Amino acid sequence: MAAAAQAKAKANAGGPRPVRDGKWFLIHDSIFSEIDHEAVCDIHTEFLKDHPNSLKEIAEFTSIRLSDEQVNKYAHLIRISSYRWEDAKGVGKDGNEKKIPRNYLRYLDHIRERGQILWMDWMANIGVNVPAPTSIGYMGSLYAEHTVLGEWMLDLDKLPVAMSRAWIFQEMAYGQLDKEVMGGLFEQLRERGRSLINDIPIVDQPDRRHPIGVRRNMSDDAKALQSYVLGCARVAS
Repeated sequence: MAAAAQAKAKANAGGPRPVRDGKWFLIHDSIFSEIDHEAVCDIHTEFLKDHPNSLKEIAEFTSIRLSDEQVNKYAHLIRISSYRWEDAKGVGKDGNEKKIPRNYLRYLDHIRERGQILWMDWMANIGVNVPAPTSIGYMGSLYAEHTVLGEWMLDLDKLPVAMSRAWIFQEMAYGQLDKEVMGGLFEQLRERGRSLINDIPIVDQPDRRHPIGVRRNMSDDAKALQSYVLGCARVAS
C-alpha cells in the first residue's frame, strides 16, 4: 500500500484539477503495485473528501487509467457495475453540481475482498474529471466485452426494480455476468424456495387457522416448488 500512497502524493502535487481523458477504473491500494497503469488519480483527496456522499472507505482506493491493452490484460479482474443511483447528492449552492449516488460501498467491499478492478459510471467521469461524452463513448463496449456486476446480483430484493429498468436489462444482456455472484443469487432464490415449501401449509380439513378448510397448496404446487429449489441449487453449484 506504500506504493499507492506515494503515487497519490505525487498526483496531489497541487495546481488546478486537470481535465483528463481515457478509461479510468478503481482498485484497492493493496493491489496497486500489481496492476500496470498509465496514470493515477487520488479520487478521495481530489474529489470526494469534502463531498456529502463521500465514504471513509474510499480513501483506501486509487483511480487508475488503463490503456486498451491493459484493459484486455486485466479483463479477468475487471467488473463493470450495473446499479440504480440512490440518495444522490451534490455540491454547490443548490446541491445540484457534481451529483453522485451514495450506494457504492458494497462495490468497494466486493472488489477489495477479491482483488478486482471496478468500473463505475461517475467514478470514470466526474470523479476523475473526464468529460461525460468520453466515458459514454466507450461504455457500451465495456458492458459488451467484460464481466458485469449488478447490484441486483448482490441483493435479491433489488432484482424486481432492476428488471424494470431498460438500461439495466441492456447492461446484463450485453456481456457475461459474474459467475460467482450469480451462484450466490441462485442460492438466495433456493433458500426462499425452501421457505415457501416449509411455510405454506397444505390444508385439507378445517382448523382454527383455516376454518373453511380451503386447500392453500395443492400437491402439484409443492412439486413445482421442489423442482424450482433443485433447479436453483444446480445453477448455484
